[in-house]
Amino acid sequence: MSAERIADEPEKPKRPRRQPRGPRRTTPMEQQLARERVLSPTAASASTTPLTETDFAALSAVRERTVARAREAAADYRLLARLHVEQDGGDEARLAAELAEIRVGIALNCSIIRAGRALEGAHRAATCLPGALARLERGELTAAQFDYLLFSTRAVSAETLALADPLIAEWEFDGEPEKVDKAIRELAAYLRELDEDTPPAPVQDVRLLPPSPDKPGTMTVQVDGSVPEMVSMIKRLDRAAEDVQRAQAAALESGDRIPLDIDGEVAESGIPMPRAMIRSLLMSRAEFSLDGAEATTPRFQLFVQVPALSLLGQSHVGGMIDGIHPIPVAMARDLAGRSATWMRILTDPASGAILPLKADRYKPSTEMLRHLRMRHVLCAAPGCTRRTAQRSEADHIEEFDHHSPADGGRTDLENLHLLCRRHHQVKTAKLIDPKRTRPPRPGRSPGATEWTIGTDRTAVTATDDVDLLSAHDARVWLAAWRRSHPDDADDPGCSPSAVDP
Repeated sequence: MSAERIADEPEKPKRPRRQPRGPRRTTPMEQQLARERVLSPTAASASTTPLTETDFAALSAVRERTVARAREAAADYRLLARLHVEQDGGDEARLAAELAEIRVGIALNCSIIRAGRALEGAHRAATCLPGALARLERGELTAAQFDYLLFSTRAVSAETLALADPLIAEWEFDGEPEKVDKAIRELAAYLRELDEDTPPAPVQDVRLLPPSPDKPGTMTVQVDGSVPEMVSMIKRLDRAAEDVQRAQAAALESGDRIPLDIDGEVAESGIPMPRAMIRSLLMSRAEFSLDGAEATTPRFQLFVQVPALSLLGQSHVGGMIDGIHPIPVAMARDLAGRSATWMRILTDPASGAILPLKADRYKPSTEMLRHLRMRHVLCAAPGCTRRTAQRSEADHIEEFDHHSPADGGRTDLENLHLLCRRHHQVKTAKLIDPKRTRPPRPGRSPGATEWTIGTDRTAVTATDDVDLLSAHDARVWLAAWRRSHPDDADDPGCSPSAVDP
């Protein structure tokens, strides 16, 4: 076929996108339960266990509670939608939105990030999906299914999301929840196609996921990027791991130095490392090319916090990395043993509060910043979960008077805290106002700060972060002292109960 003929042919019309079909009508749960209820022991087969009256009552109660939770969730969405503030109106609107997130975080007892997501989800539910929200209110849709609907369509514009409401109105949600989830995923993909004439830019991000309790001492790094880049990276990593594994096997046969055998486990076992372990070691020790950019010195060092008794082998309490990430006691001892720099942090033996330092300058000293970092591992603003390790600013709770320093707030630990840049700006705009209400009381409790939110002066009190293990250590020390000094057992100042919080 010639090029001229191709040019003369009319352009084929685009195939219209097929609307996703939701789950079809199925037997409602009440009918399913009733059908099982009439089975008698004589009518049931040997492999069928009939429902007793108690079982049926329990299942019916669970169903009623599921419907009740759906109605409560719908009421929460409607209430939160009233508190939503659009951020498209400039700095004033953005600050008002920040204030709303803090208030909602206090009301929901959650982080500010989750509060912001709740506000945005409620706004989209009330404005874009009123029909689906009504079905949630009637209990036809579970709270979990509605949450999944909002989560799956979070990247879709509000205008396109509104097109989904009449489609959802035709769905039947009784029974077969896996079909509902599949329909939601299909709907989300359909809406994204309607919303984007061109493919979206690939997400490029690297983030550290929270530690898992069932994997102590380990964390997960998530890398997002375009498919070609990620596939190329994985192939290069696999090839490198295969080369290292082959080299380890050859070194074991020849007796040469074994590559990447950091702890000598390969030499001891006589078996090369698994490829998964090699990939992890290669990734954790990779060097980054800055393409000519100057490498800066980090503001803070990596802190390993270990109780003294654990270092002495008298306790099995683990350590903490930067005050957030728990690690096993063996790993903490190993890191402490290899460290060339140690710093002693004194804590109140009863409350665990970090004891203050002497105030003798305007700008916080390096030692003050270290203590502040221990006391405020996260931003001090109520509900904020941003870490203070690298991106934080030391702030005077009582403002420092630059014209008359003697009349302003002192530069001491009782008048300082660490804020993320975002909430430092909100405080500067006087939308949130902290006030130190209680200094640490030795032997009783840590310090506390009262935060007033907005012009209505809503108040919430936050206490300083504490080392909950220090009081335990103190009791262990005192108990040991009492065993070695039985003559002083009646001294009330030496009783372990004297250091109870």
